[in-house]
Amino acid sequence: MIDMKTLLRKSTTTLLIAMIFTAGLMAQQKPGKGFNQNAECRLTQVIPDLTDDQIATLNDLRTEQLNSTQDYRNQMGEIKAKQRTIMSQTPVDQKAAEKLIDEKTALSNKHMKQSLTHQAAISNVLTEEQQLVMKQMKNRNQQYAQRGGRGNGKFSQGRAQAGQGRGYGQGRTGGQHRNFRQNTGQRW
Repeated sequence: MIDMKTLLRKSTTTLLIAMIFTAGLMAQQKPGKGFNQNAECRLTQVIPDLTDDQIATLNDLRTEQLNSTQDYRNQMGEIKAKQRTIMSQTPVDQKAAEKLIDEKTALSNKHMKQSLTHQAAISNVLTEEQQLVMKQMKNRNQQYAQRGGRGNGKFSQGRAQAGQGRGYGQGRTGGQHRNFRQNTGQRW
């Protein structure tokens, strides 16, 4: 005969193992989803009827762009670190700070021009129909980004704004529960 403690211990252990197993399965990323697609660019998965030459060229262009972007980020990080150092000094060296701002602007302009050249190179590889698909995908991505990424309405899962119950102040009700009047505690 099994006593109650043993039964409770076994059922609790079984439940805990099942929860851990389920959490592990839910945490695994689904195939084909995510940002890094095993060094193969997303365009090759979305644009129809790509030839092997087009795929190879697009992957080469993507690699060049990734290297360029990494260089840009590294240089921008160095400039920002220098800027933090200059701005933290008690007598702020305004000329040095302005020089760093000019460097950031020049670097940003250079990066935007490289991105434009990259987009033109991609367009040159594709046919007119494939370019149309790429433009539609780009427009869809821009609309998604304009909505805040995950949505922008009543059921938004994006970032919380002030007063939406995520620790950003008291919100629009001034700290009072919205179903109750401010001083009387009565419902509306």
